[in-house]
Amino acid sequence: MKKGSVFLGLLLLAANSFAQSYQHRASLSAGTVMFGSGDIGGFGFRAGYDRNLRRGEGAAPLLLGVEVAADLGIRKVQAVNPPAGSGFNESFYQTANAYFFPKLTYYPMRRFLSGLFLSSGLTAGYTMQSSELAVSRQDLGPVVYRRSVLDTKSYWIVGYGVEAGYDIELASRVWIAPRFSLFNFSDGEFLNVLMIKAAYRF
Repeated sequence: MKKGSVFLGLLLLAANSFAQSYQHRASLSAGTVMFGSGDIGGFGFRAGYDRNLRRGEGAAPLLLGVEVAADLGIRKVQAVNPPAGSGFNESFYQTANAYFFPKLTYYPMRRFLSGLFLSSGLTAGYTMQSSELAVSRQDLGPVVYRRSVLDTKSYWIVGYGVEAGYDIELASRVWIAPRFSLFNFSDGEFLNVLMIKAAYRF
């Protein structure tokens, strides 16, 4: 009898733990990133985890989570036979960011547009940037080469981010969400991010 009671208690505990773990969410996101004023385009990737802090039935979800983010942007120039004049006026630039984005996510509307969510949080990470110090022209017969000297620097960055998106449920535990984010970093870098997120609740 005691063994049966112990087994039943363990079974109920496991069921309760599973029900609580259903509040966890994992997600992957990918999309486009515009750097600065929009003259530098690129792409980005996110891997995230969230946990619902509210367990009441019908309560609007309040998620505490973190994302690991990576962004790459590049402004290319034509190095072989560049256009006369303009090919040397433009400058090469490349930037790569990797950072953490801990955030709170809130769903403000429960009846109408219930999938709408708003997020905000701080960022901390690392950036590497390459830009041109000097540009020269080299003529080798019919071929013209654009030669440049690059300056590469890397340093730690902090900042903040805000975003809005909308969850579209595909199944009881699976959904996708278009999301638009804005990030501002301590080095003056500003990002406009448009992505699609795929998420799973467990």
